[in-house]
Amino acid sequence: MSTTTPPIPVDPWEQRRWDHTRLRRRLISGEWRADLQRRVIQAVGPTRAEAWGVGSGLAYAGGGTAYGGVDLSSNILMQVSGQLACMYDRPPSVAHPDEISGEVMAATLERAGWASLMQRIQRDTLALREMMIRVDVALDSAADLRVSLRPVYPDLVVGAATPARPDELASVREARLRADPLTGEHRWTWDALDVRDPAHPSYRVIDAVTGDDVTLVYLGADLSGAAYPYRDSDGRPVLPYVLWHASRCPGLWDAWAGVELVEGTLQAGVHWSHLAHAMTQAAHPQRYAVGVELPNSHVTDGEGRARHEVVADPATVLMLQPSPDAPGGMTIGQWQPGADIGAMTDAVERYERRVAAFAGVSASDLLRVSGDPRSGYALMISREGKREASKRFEPVFRRSDEQLCRVIAVLVNRLSGTRLAEGGYRIGYQPVPLSADERKAEVDETLELLDRGMLTRVEAMMRVHGITRSAAEGRLAVTSLEGYHGRAGEAAG
Repeated sequence: MSTTTPPIPVDPWEQRRWDHTRLRRRLISGEWRADLQRRVIQAVGPTRAEAWGVGSGLAYAGGGTAYGGVDLSSNILMQVSGQLACMYDRPPSVAHPDEISGEVMAATLERAGWASLMQRIQRDTLALREMMIRVDVALDSAADLRVSLRPVYPDLVVGAATPARPDELASVREARLRADPLTGEHRWTWDALDVRDPAHPSYRVIDAVTGDDVTLVYLGADLSGAAYPYRDSDGRPVLPYVLWHASRCPGLWDAWAGVELVEGTLQAGVHWSHLAHAMTQAAHPQRYAVGVELPNSHVTDGEGRARHEVVADPATVLMLQPSPDAPGGMTIGQWQPGADIGAMTDAVERYERRVAAFAGVSASDLLRVSGDPRSGYALMISREGKREASKRFEPVFRRSDEQLCRVIAVLVNRLSGTRLAEGGYRIGYQPVPLSADERKAEVDETLELLDRGMLTRVEAMMRVHGITRSAAEGRLAVTSLEGYHGRAGEAAG
């Protein structure tokens, strides 16, 4: 087995899920040139694709060869998922009724780079529909505890759940490329962890090619049964993996949800590639000639084909001469440009907006990057749209974030002997801040409602500053007191 090619799941459904998820991964990682090239050839055929400058030789999906003729500059899936992934742009807060546990967990997550990592994890979760993190805890020294958070892609995992919790992992088989500790040779293995039977949990490493149990080679000991290392304070086994969902679903994987966005991204790439071809090859009038010869043309042989080739550019002058085979004379003229670039651009932009709607982005939340109606080449989502999306995502992401805190606490307690709380953590997310225009509009609206008597001063203070009622009452009390002392001073003067 190649070290660059992961093993293939036995279940055909899992194979299809992995294949589709890898397509999504290529889209968001920029490695989709060969996928778009294939889509162009499927859409217009190899002959027209060659006229666009798209070669017909495909090595494999994902690249490996430099292909031309396709336009990768617009990627709806990456643009939408990247812009909606804004919950962790400002570090969330971590709280717990036990203040010490809350402070230690917040500091642990900060040292592990959790907030910055989650910016990428949320983007990938929205694009791939699921994403995972494996937690590892190690003691670098007697007083230095290190928590490692390793992203795990769902197209490298086969999982299972229990009937009671169908959307939570209870068994994991992760494909990992490991180096043999004796020979240094890399080979694919399965990390297989299973806690579906709490009385007999297991942790094994299996060779992906031979199926042999190589746990002793890589882990140094049998870690199944009573030796299973990941247990909470009550002795119950837990998995060191946490699964994030883009939305709650009745199972572990929701891989094909939003497939319209994936297909639309590829199709939009075909459209933009067509537009790029039209701009360079069909935006100028097409000339024709009857009964003439092109003395400066030459014959090009390629793959058994032959043709006369001449540069037909608006900046060139074609030298023509009468053809001896056309005694009736010669005719020269031109047709109008073969493409209306403005109409094509508008049509592709409207198509992109329609595709973006499948991600739950309303048309009113999509902005152009400037006032020019032809400048909407990149989809921009308004701050209000991002805030609304974050509200939808908070419950499902909070559930996994709090599960991450539990797993970290369990592993830290197990390794270091501390007594961190192993549940009850609460994550608080900071909203997307208002723009200057949004804030001015909100203040103006609040003052108008206050003047009409539809808001009290306390309610107006709460709305403008985003504070609690008690804090607003305190501010107003201080303001009133300062005003009283000011008036008293003037009277005394």
